[in-house]
Amino acid sequence: MRNSNIASIALLYQNRTELEQFIQEYCLPARREDSSWLVMIHTSCHTPEGAVAIAKHVSELLPDAKILGTSASAVIYHGSIYEDGCLLIFTRLLHTQVKVQPLSFADKTPGALAEETAALLTPDSKAMFAFFTDQYMQMQPYLDCLEETGADIPAAGGMITNNLYGTFAFDENGIYHNTALLAILNNKQLRTWSGAVTGLETFGGTHRITKSDHDYIAEIEQQPAVQWFQKMLRELRHAKEDGLSEDLLLHFPLRLQKPGNPGQFIHYCEPRDRIETYSNWLPPGTEFQMAYLSPMTAAAELQKQCSELETTPCEVIFAYPGTLHRTAMQNCTEWELRVFRSCRICGAFLYGEISRAAQHNQVYVGANTLFGLSASNHAYLPIDWTALEDLQTLDADWHNINQYLEHMRQKADLPSIAKQIQLQEALLQSNMFFDKEMELDNLVKFKFDDRKQRFDKICMISIEKGILISGRRGTKVWNQLMRENIQQMIRTLHDTELSFYFNDTWSFFFAAGPDYPDDKFLAQAELAFHECGYYFCKELNITAVNIFHVVIGETNLLEKVQLCMSAVADHNARFFLYNKDNAETMKQMDEKLRMTNIISDAILYDRIVPYFQPIRDNRTQEITKYEALMRLSDKDHNIYAPGQFLEIAKDYHLYLQLSQLMIQKVLELFRDRKETVFLNLSAYDISSSVSRSLLYDLLSDLPPGACERITFEILESEKIRDFNEMVDFLNEIRKFGVKIAIDDFGAGFSNFTAILQINPDFIKIDGDLIINCDKDPMKQLCLQAISDIAKGINAELIAEHVENSGEQQTVESTNIQYTQGYYFSKPLPYQNLEQKKD
Repeated sequence: MRNSNIASIALLYQNRTELEQFIQEYCLPARREDSSWLVMIHTSCHTPEGAVAIAKHVSELLPDAKILGTSASAVIYHGSIYEDGCLLIFTRLLHTQVKVQPLSFADKTPGALAEETAALLTPDSKAMFAFFTDQYMQMQPYLDCLEETGADIPAAGGMITNNLYGTFAFDENGIYHNTALLAILNNKQLRTWSGAVTGLETFGGTHRITKSDHDYIAEIEQQPAVQWFQKMLRELRHAKEDGLSEDLLLHFPLRLQKPGNPGQFIHYCEPRDRIETYSNWLPPGTEFQMAYLSPMTAAAELQKQCSELETTPCEVIFAYPGTLHRTAMQNCTEWELRVFRSCRICGAFLYGEISRAAQHNQVYVGANTLFGLSASNHAYLPIDWTALEDLQTLDADWHNINQYLEHMRQKADLPSIAKQIQLQEALLQSNMFFDKEMELDNLVKFKFDDRKQRFDKICMISIEKGILISGRRGTKVWNQLMRENIQQMIRTLHDTELSFYFNDTWSFFFAAGPDYPDDKFLAQAELAFHECGYYFCKELNITAVNIFHVVIGETNLLEKVQLCMSAVADHNARFFLYNKDNAETMKQMDEKLRMTNIISDAILYDRIVPYFQPIRDNRTQEITKYEALMRLSDKDHNIYAPGQFLEIAKDYHLYLQLSQLMIQKVLELFRDRKETVFLNLSAYDISSSVSRSLLYDLLSDLPPGACERITFEILESEKIRDFNEMVDFLNEIRKFGVKIAIDDFGAGFSNFTAILQINPDFIKIDGDLIINCDKDPMKQLCLQAISDIAKGINAELIAEHVENSGEQQTVESTNIQYTQGYYFSKPLPYQNLEQKKD
């Protein structure tokens, strides 16, 4: 479990032995005095007695854990849905008090229940999970009353759904009925994020409920509710005598006209001939609009939520989709969750879903609600944006919904409401498939078309130095240049059998299917290269230099063309054809992508492994210092050295995440040790405001005296873009008491003026000066000169890469105080630090 303020890991329960192994491996090593544990159990396959037994076993293995459990119709594990599973989510929270409390709501008003809840809260209460049993229809009045008490606490949860054995809440003490089971998190640094996807598109005017009871709507606009809905849907469907049905109303829910506009599903109860609500009482005076379900709208809402989440610090995220959301749009729900698989999202299905909207806790019915937690300014969850581009799995949902509208699309005299829906759907599809700025179909449209045409040929075109042009001239100029470049290409080829698409900010492409001859496609790509390789825009006075990447006769075109684009970057070519002749290059790119996956998994699944190489004090002959060196582990426990992954991580912008996690781990491991630890800082770390801020926070959190045992190595061989910025940063962290070392001295700039400005506490001599120094008089002279300089500026020297006794004797004879190298020890895992050569 990664060493952060909030860390969560989940298990699909199989048996007691596996649970014990899981807690032994992931939870017990992560226990700390300043941490609390919240364990949420959701089961769709256990009896109440079996569920309690699991909770008791967790309590025995992790005695300080607070446990909250519910039944569930289905559970969500890492973005996948399990109908028959038991999910355990172990969440560790640093500096946070967790309180789990069952509150009976039997014979209580919502206000009384809210008063009891408010009594449990403190000024540091920042988040609450709330799960309700036994069809509690007063969730919204309860939340409103809680807010009126002054307890403004973001909440998540909702009404518990049943499994094969009923509906129940539980913990290690037993089963609860007529109960709100609450988990309250107290930490003044805690922040929350909420999102909801409904997929609702409204039509028609605003209407008002004029009479309702506990669980049904009696009148709308002072008309019997059943008759009102019959009339509304009869007009919508252009039918004369169609009756109501539960299935029909499922596709036309309500959207309430209140903050957050939550969706509310309703159904027709034929035996009682009335309109009933599912899990939320809608009192008289409630205003609403009719709505219909649109997967296009769900996709747009999800894109908005992902954009928010990508820029909002979040360490863990939970999913609480509504059962009705999935019933009405099953494929859409699975697609929505897939976007968050890289976040390892977990949760359970509910009937009424609580989410924070417009600064209020709202009860939705039929939404996919999301709830994120963070106590850090620097933790961001990874979003799988590629899933957002792939809407193909939503086809079935479109078909199910459109069957209710199909007959009216076939008629010329559509009623006004039906016309409005038809126009809205056309507009939504247009917005989803078409890039208005570039006036071209987008990547989503390509993926839809690909299902029908089975494209096997693609030519991707990008503008060289596009980022530079956009940065220097601005987005508006760049968009105009790209748009005109695209139109010039289309006019030149003038081939209606080719399909053009906008890929992203920097590239576009054309594609064709198997019926289009391969040689003709290649000829068209070459024509585009010769005629449009350069496009000069007179108005902007800019020349676009186009780079072409061609793949013919392949599947997975987008993946193959991305390989081509990476290969072009390495080979400085402007026209690249993927074929057997460059298979070796493609193999290298495949290996690079494989390593990228390993790096991503290491970040996601906490597989960054610090190794430590001892540094020997040549005066005392003791090990008093260690240098922390990053390693990665894959799922099979293979260990990778920096030479295998570090440059790739930088190329794919993953380095900072690796470095930040590495620093956090090392500082935690050495917070109470007596030895000094050396940590590498690169130009990337120093130039990143996020990394600098994280470092300040981590150093502030260390116990007294710990900072004096930390030394940061500045890599001299890396280019520092802003030397003054680096000096300012070093002066800032020195205030905490840390020391500074210059690494690789003799390999980089070796600028003595710079050395004086940095004023290092240690200078690490590059290994090239150490190797065979016992046999090279010139190297011995250099070492002696460096020793004299270090003495003059009161810096201590460390010789790196010492591998034999001759080199070590030369180092000692040159009065170099410390030695680091294989002669004394290779880098070791943390648990092996005591197994070193003295």
